[in-house]
Amino acid sequence: MPGNVSLSDKDRRDLKRFALEMSLVLAAGMGVVLLLPALLRLVPAQSFVWFLINLSPISIIFLAIWVGVRNDRRSDEYQRNLQRRAIYIAFFGTGIVTFAYGLLEMTGMPRLSMLNVWLVMTVMWVAGWCAVGLQEHWKRNLGHG
Repeated sequence: MPGNVSLSDKDRRDLKRFALEMSLVLAAGMGVVLLLPALLRLVPAQSFVWFLINLSPISIIFLAIWVGVRNDRRSDEYQRNLQRRAIYIAFFGTGIVTFAYGLLEMTGMPRLSMLNVWLVMTVMWVAGWCAVGLQEHWKRNLGHG
């Protein structure tokens, strides 16, 4: 956690629960992705089942959303506020980066997969979380607003 914020026993339990739940979701996601090539060889290409198998990793994203929402419900107001501000930064930062790269593609830069947007959003969220955490740390410890 950013700053010198100490965790209560409840916060520690909630954080451990979130870490366990998200770890299980990520492990399930890795399993699905690793099984994907083998499953795709079992069905005819371009068939309805083939498309369903290709889209199966999306189900993991829904599980991650569910885990995130559960964690948000367990969080206190301070943590929810910090996350909200970090998500703002991630949302607008991703918009800026993807829009700028879209303009650069028109000048001849190589086209990138849409999968890269998720990577950009994740990096922006982590950067936003760190920036907001540092801002809160400075406010609390240095008395600046």
